[in-house]
Amino acid sequence: DNSSSHGGAMLISYSDPVIDHSLFYENDSPFGGGIYVSNYSTPEFVNCTFSENTSTYGGAFYCSDLGGQPTITNCILWDDVCSYNYEIFATSSYYAPIVTYTDVENGSGQNWFGIGCIDTDPIFTDPTNDDFTLQGISPCINAGDPSSPLDPDGTIADMGAFYFEETQVTQQ
Repeated sequence: DNSSSHGGAMLISYSDPVIDHSLFYENDSPFGGGIYVSNYSTPEFVNCTFSENTSTYGGAFYCSDLGGQPTITNCILWDDVCSYNYEIFATSSYYAPIVTYTDVENGSGQNWFGIGCIDTDPIFTDPTNDDFTLQGISPCINAGDPSSPLDPDGTIADMGAFYFEETQVTQQ
């Protein structure tokens, strides 16, 4: 629930942080509801969830033509609000984000929509009450990069900030 002129939750400039298993939601900015990446920065986002962020340009990410090139893997970018209906707004094809094994709403057909990406409702448990865990029927379960470390339950990595405990299904 942050607000800023550039990147509602985070502005990344001249740096290369690794952001792992994080939830970005209800942030607001005209440029990147969640994240604004610029100035030759190459941050990595692994197993993150972006939802309910609001922006004019890029509901989850705004990537500037000044070298803002994030790598986004095993993430979920869903239900963010953007005037142009883009989860990721990239101003340069040369510095396009590297997006793999990620669920991106309306991402199909974008030049950065990479290997293993899907554009399917992640089926969160109860996003109305801020529960962004996955239901057992989610297409994001075991859909992450197969070369990523396994989830704690020993299965292929899930997409998003919260892994789905496979034993939940067998115990129900």
